[in-house]
Amino acid sequence: MSKYYAKILELVEIEEPEKRFWTIVPENYVRFHSHMSLSQALLYSPKAYKQVKNLIASRQAYIVPGKSGEDDLKLSI
Repeated sequence: MSKYYAKILELVEIEEPEKRFWTIVPENYVRFHSHMSLSQALLYSPKAYKQVKNLIASRQAYIVPGKSGEDDLKLSI
């Protein structure tokens, strides 16, 4: 999947596309029910949540959800 996003960024002539995005997987994802969204799982995974906060810090960032929901809004705030 990361090669796909790197290729897209490469096509629009972004320099060093591998350094422009990160993939973070919630550490508790296997414990959660399959009906939970990724945003919900991230909100309940403190290590992954902290990684996101540290990567973003005070910079602008955005989430690319498949379908926006209440949990995506909580996560973005």
